[in-house]
Amino acid sequence: MKTKTEIINQSNVKIIKEAEDGFALIWLDWIVILSNGGNWEHVSISNKNRKRMPDWQTMQKLKQLIFKPDETAMQLHPADDDYISPATDGIKNGVEVLHLWRPTKTTIPLQPKEFV
Repeated sequence: MKTKTEIINQSNVKIIKEAEDGFALIWLDWIVILSNGGNWEHVSISNKNRKRMPDWQTMQKLKQLIFKPDETAMQLHPADDDYISPATDGIKNGVEVLHLWRPTKTTIPLQPKEFV
């Protein structure tokens, strides 16, 4: 993950809250929350006007905004038994949130290049 200084020095970024394990910012029309703990870097994104979900291009731009070019981040689709429903995920008033994750102690395996 880029440093806080690297992130906030980019255009259209404004910090709105800071905490011990991360910070929240406004980026364009998005609320972005960054945290680091339990050997994971985590980024969540939601529309500040609750009007839309981020699309693929937005998630890719978010990844470029937050992570270094040589870092891999991922969205997770866990097994059904491990899924955390929105009702228990801290989401209030129907706000939809997408997440990017990056483990800090393990390398994310990638698909074989011949299948891309």
